[in-house]
Amino acid sequence: QCVTKSTAFVFYLQQPTNNMAPRPHDIAAPQQTKASAAIAEETSCQASNNANGNGHHCSPTLISKCFQALPQNYGADRSKLFYRKVFLFSLALIAVAAYVQAQMSPGGLSDGRSPSNDHSAANDEDAFDTNTILGNKKKQRWRRARSLLKGIRTKLRLTKRNKKSSVGVTTTTTTKEVLGRMDKLTRNELEVLHRTKDLVKDLEAEAKGLSWGGYGNKYSCGVNCAWWGDELLASYLIIMKFPEDLKTFFPFTLCKANADCPTDFALRHTLEFRQKFQPWLVTRGMMTESEDGFLYARGTTHSRSSIVWYQPGLHDTIHEHSYKRLLVHILDRAVAESLSVSNGKVGKFYTFLDCKDFTLKKLPKFEEVKKLFRILQDHFPDRLSAMYLFNLSTPAQIFLKMAGVVLSEDVKQKIIAVPNDTEKRYELLSRLMDPKQIPVRYGGQDDFVFNPSDYFGEPTASEDEVLAYKTTMPYHA
Repeated sequence: QCVTKSTAFVFYLQQPTNNMAPRPHDIAAPQQTKASAAIAEETSCQASNNANGNGHHCSPTLISKCFQALPQNYGADRSKLFYRKVFLFSLALIAVAAYVQAQMSPGGLSDGRSPSNDHSAANDEDAFDTNTILGNKKKQRWRRARSLLKGIRTKLRLTKRNKKSSVGVTTTTTTKEVLGRMDKLTRNELEVLHRTKDLVKDLEAEAKGLSWGGYGNKYSCGVNCAWWGDELLASYLIIMKFPEDLKTFFPFTLCKANADCPTDFALRHTLEFRQKFQPWLVTRGMMTESEDGFLYARGTTHSRSSIVWYQPGLHDTIHEHSYKRLLVHILDRAVAESLSVSNGKVGKFYTFLDCKDFTLKKLPKFEEVKKLFRILQDHFPDRLSAMYLFNLSTPAQIFLKMAGVVLSEDVKQKIIAVPNDTEKRYELLSRLMDPKQIPVRYGGQDDFVFNPSDYFGEPTASEDEVLAYKTTMPYHA
């Protein structure tokens, strides 16, 4: 208020009007100069009518008292403070930019990609355009910076979740928990199932001879292990999300380019696989590969799903094809055993993967692993109930990130890491199965010792016989 009054008064003194009669105080006051204007800043003119009503009475006041609380250079100090903040903020931005550039350089942290290794078509076309090259490099740096920050956020989020989460059985999944419960399907889903069934009527007679686990093995279960049926159709359609137009992306590798694969294509594809690969066959190489007992199916859960025990850290791969065939055979056998104990109702399995002593060198080449995942995704639809990871190590985490490229989202949601706590691990296992089914190494009562001859019996095929599929079905070769 003081500033407003003094400013108005100075303006009033410096701007006299020629068409007005001089006022008493104008006559008495000396001619206004810069000095008098400065003095006038300390005076407040309170306009009021005089006794005759046609004059003004000015009473001087000490306006300068209003400014004595602040230093005379207050405005300059505030400007200095503002510029100091701008300067510090600019330094912070420069430091962040330098840090990001250092991290993105070949000598710093990165997402594994080097600018020199980027041979995209866009870079080749702009090879002689300096501005384009610089722009591309900036884009690459920002992309890598975002990737690095995203990785840090993901790591922090997973760490926080693992600390807060408790071990327990998965109660919700993206798929139906139990096969064979056709009453759980909606009317629209049943309609899609019956329409798909009409498309594959010509396969029924041929498919009935290809049961889970095959025939003539120690674990063959006859009619209960039939591969063909409404439950099989439902398991495929669950993965396909019951498309009303009967067009799907599944199998993912063959149909992901365009969703125009008919729903019966996956069934015909798997029928061909089972005829040519014959996963129930046992070779001498498979028995040799399994001698250390790193992989076998044994026991069932309370829900009548089979149990697969897998310890890749115990085993060094001898022959890649025998390793792949052994794993497919074990899972085929696990489905058969589940169907046997559930009267053909369930046909699923839990996998308990112990990562103790695991290294990437113990697995087949990653190209072979990708082929194995392709077989499991194409021909074992909705058979995995859940996969629990014990003793999760850094090499195992690296492998899971690599495998995440080829795994579907539904499968990823079924993979659960268990904290390295003996009591919590036993609590989990005891909730899923009877303690008699839990191996002694995990605190249970099952002292089973794996023996290939007792587990498989005699070989049922030669190596040449089981390798014939590489010629007749090169997609899985």
